[in-house]
Amino acid sequence: MGNKIITEKSYIKISLMKKYLLMLSLYISFVTAVSAQSISGQVIGANDQPLEFANIVLLQQSDSSFIKGTTSNSDGTFTIQQPNVKVFVRVSYIGYATKYLESQPNMGKIILKADSSTLSEVVVTGHRNMFKMGKEGIVTNVSNTPLSKIGTAEDVLKYVPSISKNNDGFNVFGKGKPTFYLNGRQLQDLSELYRLSSDKIKSIEVIQNPGSQYDATTRAVIKIRTIRPSGEGFGASIRSSYSQSQNIDLNEQIDLTYFKNGFYSFATYNFSKIDNYQKSQIEQTVKADKIWNKTDKLEASARNKNHNITAGFNYDINNRHSMGMKYTLSFSPLDVIDTHTTTSILSNNIPSDNIDTRTHMSHDTSPSHNINTFYNGKVWGTNVDLNINYMLSKNSSQQNSDEISEATISKISSKSYIKNQMLAAKLVLGRQLFGGNMRIGIETIHTNRSDNYTIDGTAIISNTYSTLKETQIAPFAEYERNTPIGQINVGTRYEYVDFKYYNNDILKADQSRSFSNLFPYFSLSNKIGNTILNLSYTVKTKRPTYRQLSNNTLYLNRFTLQTGTPTLKPEHIHDVSAMAVWKMLQFMVSWQHNNNAIIHWDEAEPGNSAITRLEYKNLHSLNRLLANIALAPAFGSWYPQLSVGIIKQWLQLETAYGIVALNKPILQIGFNNSVALPHNITINLAMNYQSKGNYQNVYLARSTYALDLSVTKLFFKGALEVNVKGSDLLYLLKEANYLNGNHIYIQQTNRHDSREVGITLRYNFNLSKNSYKGSGAGNSEKYRM
Repeated sequence: MGNKIITEKSYIKISLMKKYLLMLSLYISFVTAVSAQSISGQVIGANDQPLEFANIVLLQQSDSSFIKGTTSNSDGTFTIQQPNVKVFVRVSYIGYATKYLESQPNMGKIILKADSSTLSEVVVTGHRNMFKMGKEGIVTNVSNTPLSKIGTAEDVLKYVPSISKNNDGFNVFGKGKPTFYLNGRQLQDLSELYRLSSDKIKSIEVIQNPGSQYDATTRAVIKIRTIRPSGEGFGASIRSSYSQSQNIDLNEQIDLTYFKNGFYSFATYNFSKIDNYQKSQIEQTVKADKIWNKTDKLEASARNKNHNITAGFNYDINNRHSMGMKYTLSFSPLDVIDTHTTTSILSNNIPSDNIDTRTHMSHDTSPSHNINTFYNGKVWGTNVDLNINYMLSKNSSQQNSDEISEATISKISSKSYIKNQMLAAKLVLGRQLFGGNMRIGIETIHTNRSDNYTIDGTAIISNTYSTLKETQIAPFAEYERNTPIGQINVGTRYEYVDFKYYNNDILKADQSRSFSNLFPYFSLSNKIGNTILNLSYTVKTKRPTYRQLSNNTLYLNRFTLQTGTPTLKPEHIHDVSAMAVWKMLQFMVSWQHNNNAIIHWDEAEPGNSAITRLEYKNLHSLNRLLANIALAPAFGSWYPQLSVGIIKQWLQLETAYGIVALNKPILQIGFNNSVALPHNITINLAMNYQSKGNYQNVYLARSTYALDLSVTKLFFKGALEVNVKGSDLLYLLKEANYLNGNHIYIQQTNRHDSREVGITLRYNFNLSKNSYKGSGAGNSEKYRM
């Protein structure tokens, strides 16, 4: 083999990588020799539970004047720079007696005792604020509020400001789908939110501008922290749920745990049966050689049964080292979708055809495997966090369509076999440096996806076999410290992505690409009186999913095809955000500039303009302004919460119909109420509203309303929990979306079986917290598969 020629572009990439590797080696050698003068320790409360957000204040010994302060981390630890004067250390936390201590570099464990004057359950003269500014975002307190009795983590999240839930899952206001962390471990299976009881939750932190340690595709993070229960030994939880909408949904689960002398093992089995129903009407206008008007009336039903088995362990070797492993197996013996569509077609307002289409799609999912192993520790004064993750999944799908029109009868069948493999690793090193905290790390991800697609019954679409191979390398660095103007956090993340696309085992050079980008991050936080302020800037990206890049073509009917766009570019989002928290009030405003925003688009089929090919395209840019305000007072045992948000974009599109302005803002209002009643009864009532408005090239043409109600009753000192709830009780969640495409204009209304009532029974005894500490690696890549 001859010598490989290095192009100028390749040389730049290699040089950049060498610089980051040099930075990494210099840092490792440097931090072993340098250590800033500082005071550190850990704040512990009842039941040996670490106290997060405890206040640590340095007071001058001569006159007790305030010098500086900080708060403890999620594990109770803190670090604060040592001044050049003699100081006392004051440690305080709500519900605990304040402690005053002589300062020393290593304060060790600072154990606070409960303040008996604040423990009375009878006298309720004041309330802890629902909100507070955390290390990275806004924290909503859950423990000791009615939210802790609402049911599951999934239920609690609906009551957290800036978080909403729809048929596609959870969204953070203006940021999109979040990445979830539970006790520092990234959730790879979001069904864990349903398996986590709300009374185990301590707090929920919403991070709307994540820093450099997170993947560049992560635009929002939700961190859930649980309460550490007392006791060791075996624990179990059994739960059974029944829900009735137009269909019956079931969810059964058993959790087993064992905790002894730092060794924690766990196993979970979950079975779910979920059926869905959708009724839609779709009106399409296509401007081609003629004006085509198509009206589709569609009914779809989906049935799914899923089994999930999780097992693992976490071993705290000592107070400096821990390790663990987690294995997850999931499979679906039943996953089918049946649709019936009637289509009427006009050509230049003259009836052209009527089509009746029945489609059956089935997925045969082989067991998917996910293995995560981790190490957390402290070596030579440096915190080490290492995660390695491997994932393997295989699934095949088959679609059969029977199409009857006035002119023809056709049978279309297609098969697809997809195999995904991913190996990822993430290493993070942290150390005190120059009076602050320094973190550097690197994440690598290797992905291989093959997609074999065959189709019979039409000459419009051909068989394809595609392979996608992608390698990501991402070093990052982040530094934070307190300064006279507040706490500053600066960081950067460099991501190199090499993507290769093969069609029928032939490399397609024009569809294969590589990217190398820097993603900077800056944050400034300060406290002015009782108000905590935060200003941040970050750059994020959104890479196309493999489905959006796929060359496979889905047959909808003989006039409409759906496919991916292999030439799509990643989005780059510049985000400037400001947040403020004052007592019971929080406020957020954000300006976003999005380069290469990905939208739904269409093109006419070459050689036959009557056929529309639905695909994707990149916009040059898209600007948006977001603002959200939330108020959460407390009146005795009543916790109302009002949030108001607005999203405004600026977009004009050039289409076959002319220039289209898509600038109408969207208003969102939520009014949630939680009431704690005697006899361990809790009532939660949520009302939500969303106005009409534009999102990208879609017009949300119908205002939506939702009313949810939940009642929880505890028996046997909380061991047995009974929860009855109803969702969309007024049945007003009807969607209407208008899509502005190139040649096509689509008006679609959807009605789902969203009105549902259900009952859940849960029994717990001697349960230990899921203390698995692995955070995972390559998690953003899993969601693209």
